[in-house]
Amino acid sequence: AGVENIASDHAWEIARFVAARAGLFVGPSAGATLAAAMRLAQREQSKPIVAVLACSMHEYLDAERH
Repeated sequence: AGVENIASDHAWEIARFVAARAGLFVGPSAGATLAAAMRLAQREQSKPIVAVLACSMHEYLDAERH
């Protein structure tokens, strides 16, 4: 176990991908979580991977209004 470093640009890219493909309106933290889970899944192909996507874009939209 360890820490996966995910670039902010990549986290946003994955968040946009998830929104477009799955209709889940997730934020960049969830995008980073999913990117790390995808990397881990490539290395640990025989093990199930669980990722909790705990942020949504609603947090970011609310912040822009204030």
